[in-house]
Order: sequence, then C-alpha cells, then structure tokens
Amino acid sequence: MYVKPKPISWLGFQGHYLSRTPLRGLLYLSDSWITWPSIENHRALIRHALARLPEIATWPGPKMVFVHIIAPHPPFVFTSDGSPRPVEHGFTLLDGKDYPGSTIDYREGYAAQVRFLNRALLPVFDRILSASSRPAVILLQGDHGPGSMTDFQNWEESCLEERFPILLALRLPGIAPPEREVLTPVNLFRLVFNAYFGTDLPLLEDRAFAPQPGRTFLPVYEVTERLQAPSWYNCDVP
Repeated sequence: MYVKPKPISWLGFQGHYLSRTPLRGLLYLSDSWITWPSIENHRALIRHALARLPEIATWPGPKMVFVHIIAPHPPFVFTSDGSPRPVEHGFTLLDGKDYPGSTIDYREGYAAQVRFLNRALLPVFDRILSASSRPAVILLQGDHGPGSMTDFQNWEESCLEERFPILLALRLPGIAPPEREVLTPVNLFRLVFNAYFGTDLPLLEDRAFAPQPGRTFLPVYEVTERLQAPSWYNCDVP
C-alpha cells in the first residue's frame, strides 16, 4: 500500500520534464490532485509523512512501513520552528557543490531543518509506540550526511567526514545492541532479520565506496581507508 497526499504523484522524470514545458500551467491548475516538484509540495510531503506515520501504526495486523523523508536534504524549506523557509532559487534536489545557493545558506538551511526534525520526530515515535499492539521495531537512518564540502566531480577535494557518516538510531526490543564499532547500512537488515525472523545471515565487512567523478554510479572506488585516516580529509571550513 502506497500512502500519498494526492491521487497522482509526478515527482520523477514526468514531473521534472513537464515543469519545463508550456504544460507547466496545467500542473498549477491540477495542484489539488497532482503532486509535482515544487517547494510547496515538498513541504506538504514532509508534513504528510510525519502526520500519517502514527496513524498507520493503528492499522490491524503486523506490518512493515518504509518512509523516506527528504529532509534535511536540500531544498531547505523549513525553519527550525517548522514555519516555511523562503527558497530563492526554486525547487531542486541538487546537493553538494551543485547546490544553487551559497555555502552559508546551505549550512544554515541544513541546521534549521535538523532542529525542526528533531522536534517533529520525537512526538511521532511516542505516538507510534502508544498505538502499537506489540513492541515496535524502529529504524531511523539517514542515507548520507550534509554536502556543504562535497564535490561530486572530485572526491579527493571533498570532506568525506561530512558526507559519509549518517544518523542511525535503532529500537530493537528484546535484543542487545550490536557489538560493532562501525555498522554500515549493508548490515542493518541482516541484523534485524537474524533477530526477528530466524535467519542466519553473516554480517558483511563494513566498507565505504564512492562513485567515480561525474556522478556516475558505476564503477565505484573504495574510500574506507580515507574515512579511517582523518588527516586525509579536506574539511577546512571556508
């Protein structure tokens, strides 16, 4: 079951393509039933996810719920108190050095959305736990860190210490925390499946990889040693 705020979602290729054609006007006219790429719809999607999560916990039967909240990722559309933040350069998900604003704007916007999410998520978790008929397993995981010092064309001149570490908070009822100094996402569901579904999946070696310059996804090269050697980082704050 896919839960969405409007009947139609044009957030991928279709929405980006149509928003750059004369048909863009139709998207404005259809705003009540089509979610298309815009600052207002981005805010609505984040608010929708935060509002619906506790409700889904009340649905009968066991369930697995996956939600991707695209924040504090750009665009930065909330202030720290949750009110709308003005975005001068329009809607875009571009990150790192491709971000259309300044480095200062990036850092201020990112920090504001982190503060907003910190306050918004805790009540959501409280409501999920109170609405759940059985102990809830909760995984809160970021997909990457901020990118104010990330150049996708040149990883050697990027601050990997900023980009690669992620937030990972686990609620795993009935099992002890993993005894690992580092736990990368590749092992997260192996840990969960072994604990709750009777599998015996071996944990993989925790390694880190970056795409080749040019923002291509393959081939990749390993940066594990760089993350283990802070003297390699190019993390001087401008």
